[in-house]
Amino acid sequence: MAFDPIQEDCHRLVLEALRRDNIPLTDGPAVERLMEQFTRNPAPLIVHDRDRAGHLIAKVVEAVDYRIPFIPDDAQAEQEEAAAENMLREAAALDPANWDAQRMLCALTADSNEEYVQYLVSKCDEVEHDLALKIASAQDPYEREAAGDLTRRPYLRWLAALASRALISGRYRMSLEAANRLPASATPQCSPWQSSNTPLRSSSAFALPTPSPISPTRRCAVVPRMRNATWTRGRSSR
Repeated sequence: MAFDPIQEDCHRLVLEALRRDNIPLTDGPAVERLMEQFTRNPAPLIVHDRDRAGHLIAKVVEAVDYRIPFIPDDAQAEQEEAAAENMLREAAALDPANWDAQRMLCALTADSNEEYVQYLVSKCDEVEHDLALKIASAQDPYEREAAGDLTRRPYLRWLAALASRALISGRYRMSLEAANRLPASATPQCSPWQSSNTPLRSSSAFALPTPSPISPTRRCAVVPRMRNATWTRGRSSR
């Protein structure tokens, strides 16, 4: 029950490339070519600030959950942690509408779990409204494709974070209400050009039920940290 952020990054960048070049979603060879490009070198697919922001988030994910915990040298691990934090801050600055970046940055900088919960509560309606606008304004096939799945994910992750963090803070009713909003919103949406031929890695930051859209060779995920806990190797928090 988790998203693979590298796979999601691939899906997002490939979909945007198809839109830019006006390539039909049903053009299998073109999709495969773009997926191979992502696996070799995703840089040519990164055109806009929002593309780079999403890509940076995926790189932070990979570093924090699947590389840093296994680095034996403390000094090198600290350098990697600092680099991951810098990428997260850059992503949040590049795309203020990237709710994953904003949520994760708050998880990193909040002085307490209660402060983090208050932030999630204060912004939840805005995140939901932003999602509704994007879905309502989807005009072309590419925007409608994204609206069926990718566009919904930041809001679902927001609810998941709120549910888990409210539970930790003892706000059980709030946690239950957030959790109860998830199932109806998390219905998977699949298209003919999507595939899920390999299993996903699990990450608590991306813990929502969905099939994988595109399957590049690399998989990883991220967990945002509280500042007072730090991004310590081997530790995980939502």
